[in-house]
Amino acid sequence: MKEKILNFIKKKESTEIARYLPLEGESWFNTYFVEVKNAFQRAWNWKFMWFWALFLAGGSSNVIGKLANVVSRNNNDAQAVFSDSTGGVFNQYNYILVAIVVIFILFMLILTVISYVATWGITRSISEIQDSGKPENDSFKEIWKKGKDGVIKLFIFGVIVFLIYISFFGGIIAIPFILNIVESKLVIAYVIFIIPVFLLFLFIGFYTVYIAITILILENSTPIKSIKKALHLIRHSYKEVGKLIIVRILLNMFIGIISLLYILMYVVIIGIAVFVSSFLIGTEASYLGVIIKIIIVLFDVVLVIGALIPIIIFGLISRLVFLDLWIWWVKRNIPSLREKSLK
Repeated sequence: MKEKILNFIKKKESTEIARYLPLEGESWFNTYFVEVKNAFQRAWNWKFMWFWALFLAGGSSNVIGKLANVVSRNNNDAQAVFSDSTGGVFNQYNYILVAIVVIFILFMLILTVISYVATWGITRSISEIQDSGKPENDSFKEIWKKGKDGVIKLFIFGVIVFLIYISFFGGIIAIPFILNIVESKLVIAYVIFIIPVFLLFLFIGFYTVYIAITILILENSTPIKSIKKALHLIRHSYKEVGKLIIVRILLNMFIGIISLLYILMYVVIIGIAVFVSSFLIGTEASYLGVIIKIIIVLFDVVLVIGALIPIIIFGLISRLVFLDLWIWWVKRNIPSLREKSLK
């Protein structure tokens, strides 16, 4: 057991090549299990992706929606900027507010671009590692080199997805008014009917978006073609989608349990440390000088920061594992990508 742990931790020149086809007599669950295990190994071994993994949260397709939320949340402030009680004359507060809004929007746009770069670059790098056991280049700059070429395509993809969601939600809201049933009892039946439709749309939309993004990047396709191909894949490979859902649920449970256990241990250790430190710092014993008290405080700070580092690293690795699983699944279920990977 000790040798296996040390072998996992040790930096390798190359990692396991992905298996897209099961071995003879192998169960589908074992095939997925091997992929998840190898995904953890890849995420740990190739640390040049860790920094960029910070920007994978939320996915590139949701950035447009985030910007829309920002505009919505700041709508009242924006109105205050352009129409104040003094007849629309800008005062110092208005200028500060405008500057804050502009800076915030620019900051969000920068994060959007970085998110696009990270998503495209890491996806391409993981695909290379799956196929050959190592990337073409494992430098930090490699993600930027690969990712910057996909910014425009991911932006267009995000706009299209955002418009689809807005159209669907707008249609749900508009139908009762079009049918003139807002004030009738039929609206209750409509709500009961639309809730499962709404949840089904969100479910299919989630998997379609992530599969389409992966296809877009791996095939360097267009946003529309990738969405159509993702929908086709879901419709004709629903059994494989079901397997992916089961594995994702189990993987989420595993990560959740590990995280919970660590957090509980973290809380207990920090709690004991803080309690002991508070007691020592609060004592009036003459032998405990000011310098010793400062050292105790610094020790507590270092302990808190040090305990957070494993949580952050585990979170980054988890993101990379889930992305690895998406890429592997798409390549496994699209013959052209699978054959290209097996060459």
